[in-house]
Amino acid sequence: MIIGALGAGSLAMRVLLAGSFAGMVPNRAVVAATALPALMDWFVIGMAFAVLAADWETGGSCWRWLASLARRPCRCWLIALSCAAAGAPFQHGDLFPTLYGPLTHVAIGLAAALLVLPAIAGGLIPAGPIRLLTHPVAGWFGTISYGVYLWHVPVLYVLRGPLAIPHRTIGVPGLLVLLAAVAAGATALAAASWYLVERPIQRAYRTARPRGTLRPSGLGALNDSATASANWSD
Repeated sequence: MIIGALGAGSLAMRVLLAGSFAGMVPNRAVVAATALPALMDWFVIGMAFAVLAADWETGGSCWRWLASLARRPCRCWLIALSCAAAGAPFQHGDLFPTLYGPLTHVAIGLAAALLVLPAIAGGLIPAGPIRLLTHPVAGWFGTISYGVYLWHVPVLYVLRGPLAIPHRTIGVPGLLVLLAAVAAGATALAAASWYLVERPIQRAYRTARPRGTLRPSGLGALNDSATASANWSD
């Protein structure tokens, strides 16, 4: 219920920003459109999948029809492609995802959900196409994915800005070249951010954090005590 309410509220906010279901969010509302409340419905998909995965792993029966669909990765991906294609006519030629109108926003969210749905099904599906999502390369892209999100817009502006390329007039081939260039540039910068900034900071934090400053409570304290006792006995 709470997850559903968060998603509905986020979508309602985008409708208000766009002025209609099929409209596009205006540039003046870019800050509101890129803030977490306006994107919460995409996060809700991930939270809902986490709940479903936990239920399915314990033999639960919640939304078993969705588990049945997850057993067919190729069908999931075909429907995902259909959702993305259905939302394309309502994007009004804009390349900035957070400015898409509600209809395109929902279509992209559904496409992304169906793309990763087979991965959360765990042992419910046979080996085969799912290996693509569980491959180490896919895991690596997941590690740097937030950096890709942060860098793709600056890369797009650098490639388009100085050249003043109107993306509505470059045609499909030019758009594909631009997309490939942005993907390559954003991936390279995201990897650099991870290896040169994020990972060193995380390691430094774990090394410099004083031990014993935060004392766990409840089950965490019991687990720590049990671990310490086992180590002492060894």
